[in-house]
Amino acid sequence: MIKMIKGNYGLLKDGQVTAMTKDSDPFEIDPKKEADLIAAGYAVKIDIPVKKSYVKKEDAKNTATRAKPAEAEKKEEAKKEEAKKEEPKDAKKEAAGGKDAKDAKGAKDAKGDKKDAKEKAKPAEKKPAEQEKKPAEAEKPAEEKKPEVDVPMAVRQVTDLWKDIYFFRASGMRVQAHVIKLLQLAETVNGMTAENKETVEKIGELSRLLKDGLGSLHSEKFVEMTQRRAGDFHRKASALVKAAKLQIDRAKAKAEQAAKEAAEKAAKAEAEAKAAAEHKARIEEETTKAQTTFEGLIGLRLKTLDWERARKDLKRIEGDMTTLEGKETLRTQLKKVDCMEALHKLFIEKAKGFKFRDGHVVIAVDKDSLTIQRQRQVRGKTIKEEPQKIAWTRFYGKKDYVGYMDQLMDHLVMKGRETVRTSALRWSEQMFGAALTLQLLYSEVEGAPELAPKFVQKAATDFEQSRKWAKRMFPEIDVGEVVE
Repeated sequence: MIKMIKGNYGLLKDGQVTAMTKDSDPFEIDPKKEADLIAAGYAVKIDIPVKKSYVKKEDAKNTATRAKPAEAEKKEEAKKEEAKKEEPKDAKKEAAGGKDAKDAKGAKDAKGDKKDAKEKAKPAEKKPAEQEKKPAEAEKPAEEKKPEVDVPMAVRQVTDLWKDIYFFRASGMRVQAHVIKLLQLAETVNGMTAENKETVEKIGELSRLLKDGLGSLHSEKFVEMTQRRAGDFHRKASALVKAAKLQIDRAKAKAEQAAKEAAEKAAKAEAEAKAAAEHKARIEEETTKAQTTFEGLIGLRLKTLDWERARKDLKRIEGDMTTLEGKETLRTQLKKVDCMEALHKLFIEKAKGFKFRDGHVVIAVDKDSLTIQRQRQVRGKTIKEEPQKIAWTRFYGKKDYVGYMDQLMDHLVMKGRETVRTSALRWSEQMFGAALTLQLLYSEVEGAPELAPKFVQKAATDFEQSRKWAKRMFPEIDVGEVVE
C-alpha cells in the first residue's frame, strides 16, 4: 500500500478514474507500479495492519483489488436493510420471554458485578509483550522524508494525458455497457414471428425504446464530458508533440554543438601537441648546434688563443637561434670564451715578477709570450741564467709547463682576491676561465681536468651571483641551488 507525496496518479476504481494526490488516502495497486512510483519519489510505502476479526476470508482475497462489482455491492446493501427491519420483531420476542427469568438473571448479574468491581480495582498487570513493545516503539526512528524530485514539464504533461486516456477508457466501458443493453433489447425481435397487429405494435415500441436509448446515451453528461475532454486531449497532445519536437531539436543542436566543440578542442589539442613536439625538436636542434659549434672551436681557435675569431664564429649562427633555449645556449658558449680570455688577460697583466718554485722568474710578459729566467744565489751573488722566451700557445696545454700553469692559477686566480685584489665578479670569471682551460686545453694531461671542479665550486660558494653561470657552463658539477 502506498501514499502519494507529490504529483498525482489515476486510479481506476468501479469504472471511474480517480486522481490520487498527496491529500488522498493510501491505496493499493500492482506491486511493480508501486515500486516505480516510490523509486521516482512520487509516493511512499505505507504499512497498515488489517484486523482479522473484522475481515472475512472472502474480503481478504479482495483486498488486492480493493474494488467490488457494482451488483455485489447492491446485494449487500439490500441484505443490511432487511436485517434492520427484522431487528424490532426479535426484540419483542425476547421481551415476551417472561419476567421471572429476567429477575433470576438479575440476581446472578448483581453478584457478577461485585466480582467485576473488585477485579477492576486491582491494578492491571502488564503483559511482557506489551512491556517490550513500548520501548521498541519509542526507539523506532522517524521515517526519513525522501527528497523531492524535480519532474520535467514533459513528464507532467504525459501524466495528464495518461489520466485522460484512463477517463476515455472508463467512458468507453460505460458506452459499451449501454450498447450491450440495447443489443439485448434488440435481440428480442427474434421471437416476434407472428404477422399480426400486436407484433407490429411490439416492433414499433421496440424501435422507440432503441431510439430513446441511443438518445439518452447522447444526452449523458459523461458523453458530453468525453467529447469536450477529447478536444482538450487533441490540443494538449498536439502541444506536447510540438514541445517534444522542439526539445528534440534543441537536444540535437546541443549535441551537435558539443560534438563540434569537442572536435575543435581535439583539433586544437592535436595542433598544440604537434607544435610542442616541433618546438621541442627545434630546441634540441638549436642547442646542439650551439654546443657543437663551440666544441669545433677548441682546436681551431681556443688552443691558439684566438678569442676574437672564436666569438665571431659563434655569433655567425646567432640568426639561426629562434628559441629561447637556443639563444641561452649560444650565450653560454660566448660566456665561456669571455671567461677564458679573462684568465689570459690576468696572466698578461699580473704574471710579471712571479717566481716559480724551481727558481725561475717571469721577467717579461706580452700578449704573445712570456719570458722566464732562472735566478740563483751563489755566495751572496745573484746568478742569472739565459732568459727563456715561451709563446703562450706552447705554454697552454703542454705537459712540460703544467706545473708553471698550476702555480700561476693558484697564486693569481684561486688566491687572487687577496694577492692581486681582484673584484668578486671579475674573480669569478677568471675562476671559470681556469676551470675551462683545464678541461679543454689540458684534456690530454693526466689529472689536470679533475682539478676544474674545485675552481667552479669555490667561485659559486664565495660569490653566489655567479652560481647561475656556473650551472649553465658546468652542468655536470654540483654547485647547489640557484637563488634568483
